[in-house]
Amino acid sequence: MTEPDRERIEAALSELRTEATAALDRLTNHRDRAAQLRAEADAELRAYATEYRTIRARGFFTAAQLKQLGFTAPRTRQRRAKRTP
Repeated sequence: MTEPDRERIEAALSELRTEATAALDRLTNHRDRAAQLRAEADAELRAYATEYRTIRARGFFTAAQLKQLGFTAPRTRQRRAKRTP
């Protein structure tokens, strides 16, 4: 292998490493953002459930009336945690 070929191959490998590192960084950012959004969604669901139950406890509306208005009853059970491989 000649020196120019070796340099060209090393340059190509370096570029691939840079692209792979950037791709891993983007993937990490997406994973972290997804985790953040899941946490925010869980907190929002808890707030919704609390407010729904408060409205029901005060007797302002029946469950059927709330459903007609587009407000579904909150889940009463926690979702199962997904298995991690």
